[in-house]
Amino acid sequence: MKRPLAVTGFVYLAASAAAVFLGQGVLLPAGAVMLLGLAMSLKCSRTRRSGAVPLALITALAAFAAVGLYNNAKIVPAEKLAGKQAVINAELCELPYQRYGQYYYTVNALELKSRDGSILHDVKLLVYADEPLEASPSDIITADVRISRTHNSYDRSKGIIYRAFLPYPQTVRLHEQEHKPLYYYILKMRYGICQRIERLLPNEQAAFVKAFLMGDSYSFDDDTVSSLRAAGLSHIIVVSGLHVAVIVNILMLFFVRIMRMKKRRAAVICSAVLLLYMAVSGFSPSVVRAGIMQIIPMLCAFAFRRSDPFAALGAALLMILIAKPYAAADISLLLSFSATLGILLIQRPMAVRISKGLFRVSRGRRKNRLLISAGAVILDAFTVTLSAVIFALPVTVLYFRQVPAYSVVSSMLTSFALPFLMGSVLIMLVLDISFVLSFLAVPAAFVTGLLTRQILFTADIVSGLPFAYIQLYWGFVPLWVILCAALAAVLYLRRNMRHRIRLFALTAALTFMVGYAANYLVQRDTVTILVPQVGQGVTVMIRNGNDSFVIACGGENSYTQSAVHELCLGSEKSIEYLLLPGKDKEVSRFAENILRDISVDAAGIYDERSYSASVRQALDKCGKVLRYNANDGKIRSIGQDGCVIESLRAYRICAVYVHIKSCRVLLCCDGTDCAGLPEEWLSTDILIVNGELKNTGLLSYDTLIISDREKYSDITYREIDSDGSALRTYMDGSITLKI
Repeated sequence: MKRPLAVTGFVYLAASAAAVFLGQGVLLPAGAVMLLGLAMSLKCSRTRRSGAVPLALITALAAFAAVGLYNNAKIVPAEKLAGKQAVINAELCELPYQRYGQYYYTVNALELKSRDGSILHDVKLLVYADEPLEASPSDIITADVRISRTHNSYDRSKGIIYRAFLPYPQTVRLHEQEHKPLYYYILKMRYGICQRIERLLPNEQAAFVKAFLMGDSYSFDDDTVSSLRAAGLSHIIVVSGLHVAVIVNILMLFFVRIMRMKKRRAAVICSAVLLLYMAVSGFSPSVVRAGIMQIIPMLCAFAFRRSDPFAALGAALLMILIAKPYAAADISLLLSFSATLGILLIQRPMAVRISKGLFRVSRGRRKNRLLISAGAVILDAFTVTLSAVIFALPVTVLYFRQVPAYSVVSSMLTSFALPFLMGSVLIMLVLDISFVLSFLAVPAAFVTGLLTRQILFTADIVSGLPFAYIQLYWGFVPLWVILCAALAAVLYLRRNMRHRIRLFALTAALTFMVGYAANYLVQRDTVTILVPQVGQGVTVMIRNGNDSFVIACGGENSYTQSAVHELCLGSEKSIEYLLLPGKDKEVSRFAENILRDISVDAAGIYDERSYSASVRQALDKCGKVLRYNANDGKIRSIGQDGCVIESLRAYRICAVYVHIKSCRVLLCCDGTDCAGLPEEWLSTDILIVNGELKNTGLLSYDTLIISDREKYSDITYREIDSDGSALRTYMDGSITLKI
């Protein structure tokens, strides 16, 4: 069997990702099926001799077992503590950051004790508060918090099991450790680098450079992230193989060509520098994968041996996933792995085949040789980009449900600037640190700013082009992409099957059509309720089959792009009825964006004159506008396609009641006094609340959804969320319920 280490690493990643995404319930049945398959493969002499199938099944079983053990040891206890008050004695183990008006602190709880006596040790949490703490890395924090489980795959990939809200930051007790651990100095180095970048560059450029150099994207605004994603350039702000390769090339050029150092000694120094860079970047799964893949070839060269890139990739995956099983759900690792695999598999054959057809010119003339050399450089950049995009496409579809149409073009336009950007950033930082040449850091910062503006300008232009990205709204698309990718991999690996690529393309097209028809039939009788994460505010969309209704569209300004994007995905860019239950920004901030980006058949609006002129102008695009008066206290009702939507806007009341098929949904907005609601509204299947409410004890429900930043949780929600089973957007992210 060829490349057993590569097979082991790839299968371990696939099995770990399947175990994480499918959940704890499928581990035992899937494990039993794999055990049966393993027994059958060992019984068959052909598969037993090759060894590939038994090795793959054993690896998959090991991955499932590792995820299962991790779940039982770390994840399952979170279910017991969810919604409970606890006291933590924790060590701050990362730099704090601010996002969406809240302050976040990653801590390692030395002891976590709930009020019912449960005690856990050595647990990683993400603590957040509305006010900042005067804490620095390695400080010991003692505080009362409210524990909640996290469904965020990014948190879990970093080992974070719980989220904890800090309601009273002023009562926190801080203790500075006398003996600082090693990582304290690494974090201080990271903080110092960020400070120098912020001092030398404007805000937008500094945010981009921090993300580009160290993966610190917390200071990015949503608009920039959306434009980078739509242009297919989001990989730039994820530290991965591109960044590590550029750093290694720069270091080897400096040590070997300038310092005249032997390659073996330079390789050892570069490996040490890479380890430091990985630590400063926070040991994210993508940078660890890239760093290991660079260190292994350099150490092999030191031992006078050739390295296998596939084996190095497999070894890197094994090292990451054994240490952190949930790293298989990390989007940066999956994108980095798939892009690297694409480059290793198809880049060189693609470049050779294209070059044979393009560069058939005479070799005698120097001009032709220069053209061939320039063309080869451009061709390499094109084939590297194309192969990475092709293999990363399934991951992009699964996570973002969109395909950047011009990703190859935008990557080509920026690929040549990235090495120069990395070089200028490193030179800028080195010069700024030096005492004698620190004045030269300003010209280097100017060059860095020019390159940064060029990349951001490219992202803005490409993302603004018509059909910049293709939205994939249908639920069957992820499964279809996985099956097509698996079948394409089988055809590629079996050389005698490559001639059947046309049959594969025809089969893929037919399965897409069948999937679309089946999805249409299934969705026709399905009710979907979407509550996106919007900070302080609430946005609710209800979908009945292929008809979509939005009964609130508010939140914080920083969530505008993400909220509208989720509504576009959920509604297929068509809304039958848009209700603006009030002029408050918490329930209507995104109205203008929705009316501009999505087709709205009818809109219901209270007190039209209280809205801005741009919103009133955008309402002209609707086929029908229903204008309501908030002063008469009447219940407004509209029935459409089996859905009845009733709204009440009066003094101290802002509520919407939806009766759709056999499901009842009640939305209570900030300031609502539940005593003034109609009696039939008080008992509901799904209750959605936001802000400060009164007389919540009158409400009864089966499912509670809280759309908030937990500003009022201890006051308002304690009475209706006594068992801590509520779904919270600020903890669980965007919430989708299917009925």
